[in-house]
Amino acid sequence: MQEERNGITLTILQEKGGCGKSCAIFNIAAYLSKKKNVLIIDLDGQAADISYFLFGNKVGDSQDPMRSDVKTIMHIFRGADPKDVIVPVKENLDIVPANTEVTGLLSIHKIKTFKDFINKMRKKYDYILIDVPPSPNWSHVLCLSVCDYVMPIVNPDAASPKAIIGLNDSVEEIQSTSNPSLEYLGIIMNKYNERTNIAKTMLQQTENIAKQLEVSLFDTKIHQSVLLEEHILSHQSIFEYAGKSKAAKEYKNLSEEIISRIAERRR
Repeated sequence: MQEERNGITLTILQEKGGCGKSCAIFNIAAYLSKKKNVLIIDLDGQAADISYFLFGNKVGDSQDPMRSDVKTIMHIFRGADPKDVIVPVKENLDIVPANTEVTGLLSIHKIKTFKDFINKMRKKYDYILIDVPPSPNWSHVLCLSVCDYVMPIVNPDAASPKAIIGLNDSVEEIQSTSNPSLEYLGIIMNKYNERTNIAKTMLQQTENIAKQLEVSLFDTKIHQSVLLEEHILSHQSIFEYAGKSKAAKEYKNLSEEIISRIAERRR
């Protein structure tokens, strides 16, 4: 008989593109799967989504370069058995993949149906990570409605810190409606380069916004690295592609911080 778990549901969000949220979910999920059972749910139907990071244009047994024949979360809303939708990636790591059809998620796709699916998955997985597109849409509502923790991700550019304010409006709305237990776990600083003045300035701005929201940045910053662009093209995590690199060490440290913060919250 399979052990029943009590899975924790997480997301990394930002309401602007180019922040590296899918890359972060990819690598954090890879690290967590070294010890625990992990499920990724891809709600991002754009071409450079996490399904592409993992598999390229083909997923599982799919022979369609557009992935239109792949079963996705849309099939769950139509009543499909989860075992027919979930695709194994490697030991301890599975995914509900996406294709362009997922961009059609609308309010007709009920929060209750998604919550019921997530509650079933909590019994099978220790961690469930959900990836969404940057532009706010119904996938954000679905995601935040089932998550225990949200982790905003920012780059040291002029727009990223300010985008947290818009994201917080979405978080507060969900907290007041469909998911009062939703919490911030921490803010991730990505593509950081401490040698530039703009990075130092944006870090200070982000810290100021974090204080307003009563949330802290993670201690680990993910520095800008060409390896974090190359490993995606190889469809490998940073741990497989360059396991001894600074980037791999930073993602290890960030993942350990996430584990530690969750443990503190759940004591």
